[in-house]
Amino acid sequence: MSGPRYLSKAYLKERQLNIMDLKDRLTDCINANVNLPAKLYQSYMTNKISPELRIYDLPSTVIDEDYAGNRTEEFIFEIAMRSNDEELINQTLWDISKYISDYDFDLVSQNNSFSFNKLEVTTFPHIVSADTEGNVVYLFDFKITVDTYKESD
Repeated sequence: MSGPRYLSKAYLKERQLNIMDLKDRLTDCINANVNLPAKLYQSYMTNKISPELRIYDLPSTVIDEDYAGNRTEEFIFEIAMRSNDEELINQTLWDISKYISDYDFDLVSQNNSFSFNKLEVTTFPHIVSADTEGNVVYLFDFKITVDTYKESD
């Protein structure tokens, strides 16, 4: 009988560093290369400003792992935008979607923790909520497949 897989503190720390570098490179890349009406931040919506543009990660999956501890992983991200201008939201999210789904899109790790394999947009921008002040929130999701490397002991 197989019990739950023990995840060591070192493994969890390494995994956190991998995803932090990936999120940082992704956020920096979008902010630098897409004309955005608001800066893209890594967090959930605060509902304090409009327009508001956020990116956050959803649960990820280890696709493959070798004996050395190197992994092929799939990270799922969501970009959310809140504003009272639906045309602005649609244009912004479509611009981001077009940029990241371009054949030549690439991300380079700053600390050599990952190698970019591919990115796939999994949902189109769509509305998820509206409030009484006229603000709406749209989302779109995508997944990034990377190879992550175990730190040398």
